[in-house]
Amino acid sequence: MTSAQIAEVGIASGCEGGLERCICPRVTICATDTLSIILLALARCSAFFDYPLYMMMFLSKCHNINNVCRRTVLREWIDFGDMHKVHRLFGIIVGIETMFHSFFHMLRWGLNADIDLLWRTTTGISGLAAVMITPLICWPMVVPAIKERLAFEVRKGLHYLSIVWAIILLFHSKSRIYYLIGIPALMYLVDYLFGYFVRNSLIENAFFERYGENGVALHFLNPPNWDKKPKTSYVYVMCPWISKYQWHAFTIFPEPTKENHTMLCIESSGDWTKELHRKIKVPCLRPLYVLGPYKSPFSDAAVTTSNAIAVASGIDITPTLSLVLNYAGKKRINVLWVCRDPGLVEYILHKFDIGAITK
Repeated sequence: MTSAQIAEVGIASGCEGGLERCICPRVTICATDTLSIILLALARCSAFFDYPLYMMMFLSKCHNINNVCRRTVLREWIDFGDMHKVHRLFGIIVGIETMFHSFFHMLRWGLNADIDLLWRTTTGISGLAAVMITPLICWPMVVPAIKERLAFEVRKGLHYLSIVWAIILLFHSKSRIYYLIGIPALMYLVDYLFGYFVRNSLIENAFFERYGENGVALHFLNPPNWDKKPKTSYVYVMCPWISKYQWHAFTIFPEPTKENHTMLCIESSGDWTKELHRKIKVPCLRPLYVLGPYKSPFSDAAVTTSNAIAVASGIDITPTLSLVLNYAGKKRINVLWVCRDPGLVEYILHKFDIGAITK
């Protein structure tokens, strides 16, 4: 924009420092001198760099959509098997870039004596709110010192502030932001609600039993909408008699002694699993809800090869068991298992007929 055009807009008197052209389409992104233009360019470039990351942070957590895409030819070009890695990496970058973007805008406003735009404009207020919420969303999930001090349930609850963050950003800019963030966030919300109400199954009589000193195994009849023998998958489990608000992901595998049954092995490690272990003192029947199943990242790599080597430690043997049971007699699967829990080893060897599986 020329000085005359900027003067017509009425935000500033014109370009400064001998510049013939400068930038001033609206008050929040008005840069009339060289330093302001540089700071604005840095802030705007960081925003444009982040737009695809914003979209993928929400799309990577659309479990139901990803589960469908993993059955299509798209899987040959896009790895839908482990979108959590994408989500985590992009989340860290956005957490840094958000601070970067905000810093250069506020520095420009401060140098131009316009810092009051931070609380006088919608862009400033929404930006300030977003930059204050961002650390609460990101840091508890990636900073080891914070992860150790906060319970998983607290960190998970703070992470859901991302919905508030997305709503705030819808008011931050007049262009692009509505569909670049609004559409992916809406897709995530629809996907979540679909899973919660459609793919959610009540298991009225799941059988719980302890194994070893700190583990619980549970068995249940597959819901009507499940395959008789689900591939290597995981589900989210909610036990209402522990908490009605907590869902935890566990690998499932076919019950080796019962047709059309599934089981899980849960090691006591966090607050929720310790409470589960405390309440299951003797074998019993109790209700629970399962959300899923969703194919495990472990399954995609296995089905593309006729020979597989599976290395597992401790409770991580469960996805390997699913592979062995699903592909017994079809693929060669070599298993290396290191386990310090003799109770788990004894339970697995007692439950599974290793000889019959490996024929």
